[in-house]
Order: sequence, then structure tokens, then C-alpha cells
Amino acid sequence: MRQANLAIIRERYPIPTVDELLQGMNGSVVFSKLDLKWGYHQLELTPESREITTFAIHNGVYRYKRLLFGVSSASEQYQHEIAAALAGIEGVENISDDVIVHARDQETHDKRLHTVMKRLEESGLTLNPDKCQFNMDRLVFMGILLSEKGIGPTEERVRAVSEAREPENASEVRSFLGHSILVVVDYYSRYYEYDVLTSTTTTKVIDSLESIFSRHGLPVTLRSDQGPQFKSEEFSNYCESNGIKHVKTTPRWAQANGEVERQNALLLKRIRIAESEGLDWKRELRKYVTVYRSIDHATTGKSPAELLFNRKMRGKLPDISTAQADLEVRDRDAEQKGKSKIYADERRGAKYSDVDIGDTVLVKQEKTDKLTTPFNTTPHKVVGKAGSQVVVESPMGARYSRNTTWVKKYTSAHETPAEEETPQGAEDSTPNDGTPVAQAPEQSITNSEIPETQRPQRVKRLPQKLADFVIK
Repeated sequence: MRQANLAIIRERYPIPTVDELLQGMNGSVVFSKLDLKWGYHQLELTPESREITTFAIHNGVYRYKRLLFGVSSASEQYQHEIAAALAGIEGVENISDDVIVHARDQETHDKRLHTVMKRLEESGLTLNPDKCQFNMDRLVFMGILLSEKGIGPTEERVRAVSEAREPENASEVRSFLGHSILVVVDYYSRYYEYDVLTSTTTTKVIDSLESIFSRHGLPVTLRSDQGPQFKSEEFSNYCESNGIKHVKTTPRWAQANGEVERQNALLLKRIRIAESEGLDWKRELRKYVTVYRSIDHATTGKSPAELLFNRKMRGKLPDISTAQADLEVRDRDAEQKGKSKIYADERRGAKYSDVDIGDTVLVKQEKTDKLTTPFNTTPHKVVGKAGSQVVVESPMGARYSRNTTWVKKYTSAHETPAEEETPQGAEDSTPNDGTPVAQAPEQSITNSEIPETQRPQRVKRLPQKLADFVIK
């Protein structure tokens, strides 16, 4: 049927999802499940369509008289015919060859079931008695348990999870994941805490932060991204009540919170290694963090634990370092940061942005397809600027915060460029006394003397600084 499917015009009849069927069965306590026999073969093909299904085997040529598997529109047509046969009956849900009759009481259920059976008989549809279930208070449908208490997992699925063996490869480990990791970094010492969360709601995040702050105290400033849990009123009230200044980084600019993003990348790398080796990623993460906190940092020259707690943290590695003054650490930190900034600026060709308040700019946009331009063609106006962060306003009044690298100045096409200035050192053709300058007599040139040019020639002029010299 591969070639035939190319010519078949599909009906595009919508097949309901499991969620849509479950929504219609809300509140029901009595269920019956009917299973149609023979599947697609219940529907008969018209004589004109049978020739399309012709096939040849060793003992002859045959063709189908009923709808067969392999037709591109078979599932849609089958769903349409069954739904049309049961149309108008309340408390009936259908998907493919499964028909569910449900009701809130036994009497209503029996009436609906009798109506469905009669309608199926009139349509010539046959049931499979071995797979039908009647008058059930608990029914398993599409792997979901239906009962008067609502929907829930089946006992087999619960037992499969509780009695599952330990994962032996990365794929099996990944199936049991689904956690989020909250990382809190101290910018001075590079010491960080992390917490594995199963939910990232504002309440869960605040509970985790309270646990961390109970060990280290409340911070003066808390820097976070633009996540919804950090922009909520509940989180704002929490910071205000504890005297914490909450600073949110520029949207879509991860470099604004670079230290945290760097630690996130290292943690994810450690998790991937643990998965590939079939190890417990939570345990391996604890081992990695213990080692990280106890070894000297390349920038500060001291371990994160020593800078935070003013004592050395004992680890497996031998300790032979000597004590250093805090002032030396700060100087070294500033020096290393300065060197890193110079190196990064030179490599990226960084330069100061001349965008200022009141300028009209274009804002960079995300690429959605091959035709998307790098910048949004709608001009925006700069209404605020703080360091490398600007606030732009669209013509509709919407405001956005972006890094200066995301905007560029906009010049309207209707603006005319300024007139070219007279080159320095050039003289006017008319003297100051008003006497006209004698012009060289014009010479007639024949067409044969005009050189043929294949392409435009660049006019070469002697630099003004060499006007007093003889050039050979």
C-alpha cells in the first residue's frame, strides 16, 4: 500500500487523547468496557476501492473486501465510523476499538449500556465477548485505574517501581531522575551549597534557602536569574523581611551570574560522568563537592572552605600550604580578575557601548527559522541605562531589560548624511579677491582616443601631506 497511500486523500478526523476521555468520565462510579472484534476488518470497502488493495502471491491474485492495516487513513476512518455509530449517546467514550460506558449510578449505566448494544447491532459491529467487562466499580483503561475515587496508577505499575532493581546503565539511571538542583555560591570564597529539589516552586526554593542560611547566616545581597520563583511576590516578601537585597540578572545574559553558571556546568558534568559509569549520581556529587571545597582555588590561592570558615578543611590530599593574609587574597583575586577581563576583552574585541538614554536602537531577537533576521526590525527607544544593562521600550509601550551587546543604534533611511567637508589643505577655485581663475582650454578628443574600460577604475589622489614632495 505504499504507492496507494501517496494517492489516498486522508480525512484528518481527530482521534481523542486519553486526557480528553478521562475528563468526560469524571464522577462516574459504574463502568463497562466493550471491545470490538476484528478491528479494521469490521468496515467493508466499496467495490471501487477494492481494486486498490490488489496483491499477488504464488498461487494467484487477490484483493481485500474490508478495510486493512497499512492504509494511511485507516485509523482515522475507523474512529470516524465508530464515533458516528455511537453519536448522541451520553456517558460513552470511544478510542479505536475500545468503548467505555460509564455513569454515576447503576440504573443510568444499564440504560446507556442497552442503548449502546442496540446501536452497535444496527450498525453491524461485532463485539469480542472474551474481552468485554460489565458493571465494574474498578476498571483499567489505557494503563490507568478508574474507580469511584478517581484515577490512579495500577497495582502492577506501583509494584514495578517499588521492586525495581538498581539501574545498571545511563539510560536506566536517567529514567529515575527528574530532579532540579538549586546552587548557592559565595562570590568571595567560591564556596557553594546545593540542594536537590523535586519541585521548583517558590515555597520549595525558600525552604531550601532557609536551610542554607541557617548554617551560614543571611546574605546582604542575593543575585538570581529571572526565574518565575524568584520574581514572585512571596519571594520578594521573604527577601524584604530578612533584609536581603535581591538583584535579578539581565534576561538572556547568563554571563551576568557567571560564577553560578560555571558551577552549574561542573555539577552537570559530574552527573553525566556518574550516569555513564552506572554510579549513584547523588553520592558522586557529594564526593566531588567535598574535594572542591578542600583544594586551593586557582584565583584566590586558598580553598573555598578556608576562606569562608577561616580554617582548613581536611581532605584526602596532604596539606602543605602556609597561611596568607586576607589582604593578599583580595589583591590576588582582583589581579586575576583584571587579567582575565583584559584577555577576554582582547579576544572578543570588546569595546564600550555608545548607546545612551534617548537613542533609537534595534534589539537582537532569537532565531526561529532560517529567515529570521538577527535584530528585530521594530525600532525601540532606550529609556534607562545602568552600566552594561539598558532598558528599552517598544512602540507599544512594552519594556525589556537587555545587555548592551543585544542592541545597536538605529538610523532612519530618511535621514540625509551631512555634506562632505572640504579636504584639509584644499583651496577654493575662486580667489579671495573675486578674480576668476583661468581655466585650461578644452581639448577635443576623438572616440578612438578614448580608452575602453572593462570595469570601473579607482581614482588615485596623492595624499595632501605629500603635496610639497616630488614623487617618482
